[in-house]
Amino acid sequence: MDWQRAIEINHAALLRILNVLIHTLGLTNGGTLTTLPFHLYRKALFIIRPAESALRRLIMLAAYELELRGFSIDPRRNVIQTAGTGALVRRNTRDEERRLPSFNLIDPLKSFDTELPDFASFGATFSEEQTSHTRVDAAALGRRLLALNNALASIPKQARRLARWYAQRDLAYARNQPHRFSPLRPGPALGYGKRQPQEIDAVLVECHGLAVMARARHDIS
Repeated sequence: MDWQRAIEINHAALLRILNVLIHTLGLTNGGTLTTLPFHLYRKALFIIRPAESALRRLIMLAAYELELRGFSIDPRRNVIQTAGTGALVRRNTRDEERRLPSFNLIDPLKSFDTELPDFASFGATFSEEQTSHTRVDAAALGRRLLALNNALASIPKQARRLARWYAQRDLAYARNQPHRFSPLRPGPALGYGKRQPQEIDAVLVECHGLAVMARARHDIS
């Protein structure tokens, strides 16, 4: 399996979808989101959520590529060591990078709290005319979009972050400490649109299948 080629193909698809979304939201010249019409907010969320899931799975493949090239992580030190050369690369902790929203590499687990309102049913409380005029707070959505965009532009860096997560997990297990086993949640990928699948859903299905295959064949999780 040519993992790098798979990463490149799906990275290009995600980048194209994200660029269309950025253009739709009027962010092509920069700027931040404050509020959005409800229908546009919902449309953006239905793209961002599966895009996040797809990118997490591409990062898993990239972390496996690091392993193939001989990278190893010491979770007790602030360095990345390249096997066979002894070379150390210190983690970048520049202030400007730390101020950027961080992309979540780990799938959120399923919520079984039935008291939480369902997003789709929430939209049903508005008529079509109301949703075209009702505006909602989009600041958090804007931060997610920025984090997604930054991570998409820095997959190797995100793969090193995930490699550190794996190393910390293995260290926790060696010490008999609790730790989540896999960055993937059980079951289908978060954000997949079953009722009305879009292009982003096809990308997510492909990325999820590749990640599951990599996990099964190479025990990277």
